[in-house]
Amino acid sequence: MVRRGIFHWHNIALVALILAVAGDLLFGLDALLNLISTVAAVASMLVVAAAFALALVILLWITVRDLIEEIRADTRSANAWRWKFVALAGGLGILADGAVGAWNAYQKHILFSTAVENIPFSGLPVYLLLASYPIKWLEQYFESRGRKRSGARHDDPE
Repeated sequence: MVRRGIFHWHNIALVALILAVAGDLLFGLDALLNLISTVAAVASMLVVAAAFALALVILLWITVRDLIEEIRADTRSANAWRWKFVALAGGLGILADGAVGAWNAYQKHILFSTAVENIPFSGLPVYLLLASYPIKWLEQYFESRGRKRSGARHDDPE
């Protein structure tokens, strides 16, 4: 015969039921039902919030991992890669501006566009994101120019 101890699941359930009956006798049925519904609502909100947080962490992990791998591959093959940091800074800035604008709109009861316009330098992330393409083109130009020069040096018979 296996000893399971006092903390087996049916013992815990029995204690919870006894405490529920005692709470009903002490505080009445309404208070007990309100407590149960409140605990269930808070627990379900916490589960949903934890699921969203976990999904966000997983998405960020996958994004960062893939970005690092792309940069390593581009570095090995001598492709332009520095522009990705500028684009990433711009994209994250746009998300931050959106979050701050949403908070301002909520707090001040104003339109979202007005709330974002009130953020200092709110247009900078957009300019960063747009500037990443000319930076990419310049970087590709200098990379190809560097390859041509290094190829010319190795082809010389001297």
